[in-house]
Amino acid sequence: MPAPPDRSPADAGSPDAAPELSVRAISTMLLYFRELKGDAALRSLWAREAFSLPLEHVTDLQNFVSLRFTERLTEVLAKESEEPEFVRRAASRISSPEAIGFVYYLLKAFGSPRLAYAQLAASASAYNRVGESKIEVLTESTLTLSYRSRIPERNRNFCEGRQAQFASFPTIWGLAPAQLREIQCQIDGADCCRYYLTWVPPRRAWGKFVGAATAVGSSALLHAIHATSQDTLLLGGMLALGVGWGAFDDVRRRLHLEAELRTSQNEALTTVWMEAQRRYEDLQTAKHEVDRANTELDQRVADRTAELADANVQLALGLSRQKELDRLKTQFFDNVSHELR
Repeated sequence: MPAPPDRSPADAGSPDAAPELSVRAISTMLLYFRELKGDAALRSLWAREAFSLPLEHVTDLQNFVSLRFTERLTEVLAKESEEPEFVRRAASRISSPEAIGFVYYLLKAFGSPRLAYAQLAASASAYNRVGESKIEVLTESTLTLSYRSRIPERNRNFCEGRQAQFASFPTIWGLAPAQLREIQCQIDGADCCRYYLTWVPPRRAWGKFVGAATAVGSSALLHAIHATSQDTLLLGGMLALGVGWGAFDDVRRRLHLEAELRTSQNEALTTVWMEAQRRYEDLQTAKHEVDRANTELDQRVADRTAELADANVQLALGLSRQKELDRLKTQFFDNVSHELR
């Protein structure tokens, strides 16, 4: 398949058509806005906001747009939609047939959440040329993923959208959305955004068929050896036993996976609690330091005030003595003058 062009020739001169993000990044926002307000409202908004790119440009999945254009469009659509959770709800539609087309049915029939997450990281660079997605840990039911953008994002809209997209993948198989915990975010000054996800893998009901095949094979072998009239009844019994054993094994494995999921969730909650406890202790330590500094400052102010009060008393005494000396001096000169006269 040939690589998609960086931009359409008609819009090649616009900075907003820079080859940074595939319009697939905003396709779900346009889809959700049309659901809420209708196509006429979208076209009216486009004309009113005077976007430099025509609506046809951003609905052609072969085109690219700049990060700044996408940020502005996201803000405008979110405000116009009057939907507080617009970005998250729009982004979660990435796992719908309307958004990804035939790939949805291929994934549902032959894939798994683990495969979907792996393919996401592998193909991300083809549609996002300003950021890098990296899988750090991936199992059948957990994922630790980081995202690093070389162009600073202006707000948390894209971060919220990424989280909704990642969490929505298990819904392709009729499962609940993945539980996602944001570990850190570039908007807050971290070197990258990092997310931890957990989900329940789709149930694979192969156990009962394997059990049935085992039972059929065993019964056929007995029939070949004994060749008695009771083989038919024995075959049916072993078939039922095999199916039951296989179904039991399916349930056992599912319960085991759910137990692992709960364990990982508990570990995540424990980590969050410990981090909160550490921060609380840090705050208490800082508070004690502030209280101690305030106490020391209060004592220094009190000492200085006492020193000033004592100095004021000494000054008042000095002034009183000076006045008395001036009075005696004046009286002495008056007496001398009187005697001389």
